[in-house]
Amino acid sequence: NRYLRAVRERIAEFHENQSPFSGEIEVDEIFLGALGKTIVFGILKLNGKVHMKIVPDCSKAVLQAVIRGKVTFDSIIYSDG
Repeated sequence: NRYLRAVRERIAEFHENQSPFSGEIEVDEIFLGALGKTIVFGILKLNGKVHMKIVPDCSKAVLQAVIRGKVTFDSIIYSDG
């Protein structure tokens, strides 16, 4: 649905402008939509804030670019992959 996608994109844009994450961080992706074609990648500061971004795929290059843009270098990152 175009309306829900627009809402998700606006939320993602808002969160992109927030300060970088640091400390203990958890990252994960989720597949949304009726056919699971919309991929949302999330970054969670443990006991803190969340950043979500719609990504074109779950490739290493795409996910690492999001992490490098939002997480400080000295952070500890937890992931299921």
